[in-house]
Amino acid sequence: MITTYQNTETGIAFELGRSSVSIQKLGDLPFVVNPTNGNPLSLESLLPAPLRIKANPSFDTIESFIEYVNSFKEESSAIYATASLENPTFRAVIDHSGVGKPKWENHEAKTALRASEALKIWLDRNGKALDQVAFAELLESRSADITQPDAAEMIEIAKSLHVSKNSSVNSVLRNGAGHTIKFNSDQQVKAGLNGEIDIPIKFVLLLKPYRFQTAAVEFLVRLRVKIKDEHPVFVFEINDLEDTLKRVIDAIVQDVKAKTNLPVYL
Repeated sequence: MITTYQNTETGIAFELGRSSVSIQKLGDLPFVVNPTNGNPLSLESLLPAPLRIKANPSFDTIESFIEYVNSFKEESSAIYATASLENPTFRAVIDHSGVGKPKWENHEAKTALRASEALKIWLDRNGKALDQVAFAELLESRSADITQPDAAEMIEIAKSLHVSKNSSVNSVLRNGAGHTIKFNSDQQVKAGLNGEIDIPIKFVLLLKPYRFQTAAVEFLVRLRVKIKDEHPVFVFEINDLEDTLKRVIDAIVQDVKAKTNLPVYL
């Protein structure tokens, strides 16, 4: 194997002149044979430009990734993707080997889709039991994510939950539209009208699943209310979560294919 000569250009020229060795070529690569040990020494560093691109840039957005790939892609270039739901990745091998045409594959480009803060917050609480205060704080802080019922209604529910946090629960009734939490009438602090709070059985989130992605996606969320130690406990589950995120990733894969005109392997 030819090793790269590490000295300065002046030093190399001096050594070549002193040793009277001739410059040879292996393909387009110029080299000399070291007269002291017979090892070949690459002179690529003395060329006006390198013989091939060695680069591995990473991009924050799919758009920048696609733009870079389109600027440098070759006939045999290919893209590899991972189907991780929270952090899918794309890796383009620009100088990809072709059938019967091996290449060095030193030129790549990468991007990773990071889950948005909104998605991470909801995923972190998905399927977990939340007490009255925690659920109220979630509704208040993330009301902008909720499209059905509207944000104002969910904020009112959160306020009612805060007011009634010290009251014990008499019962939780479920009907077609949602849950009605009845608090004991002997409590000093009442919640809502006549000590009752109506909680929807489901609500809809509109989230951008990944950072720097412009398209928002609807997630249907189903809510259950239980009584524990005379206080309500809330558990929500995002319906068809994996299928929804898979559809988002599939759409991005198809977009990358269409805009780069390259194969994408999962």
